[in-house]
Amino acid sequence: MAVNVPRVANAYPAGRVTRPVTTAPADDRPLVTTAVEWDDGRTGDSQGVALSWSSEAVQVMFTGPDGLRRQQWMPTDAVRRR
Repeated sequence: MAVNVPRVANAYPAGRVTRPVTTAPADDRPLVTTAVEWDDGRTGDSQGVALSWSSEAVQVMFTGPDGLRRQQWMPTDAVRRR
C-alpha cells in the first residue's frame, strides 16, 4: 500500500500568529475545510481544525486518507471555515 502524502505549498506565517485561548480539546477549535492535492494526483477537500493562524497562513490538523493525523501550515486562500 502506497503512502499518500499531501502535496501542498508550504505556507509560513508572517507577523502575529493567533491561537485560541482555550484548554479545550482540538475538537472544540474552529472547524475548517482545506484543499489538498495528494501525491497520487487526487485532489479534494479535507476537513480539519484550525490550530493557529496569521494573515498569510493557517495551521490545520486533519486526517489523511491513510488515517494518519497531520498538521500543516496552509495558505489562507486554501482554507475556509465550516
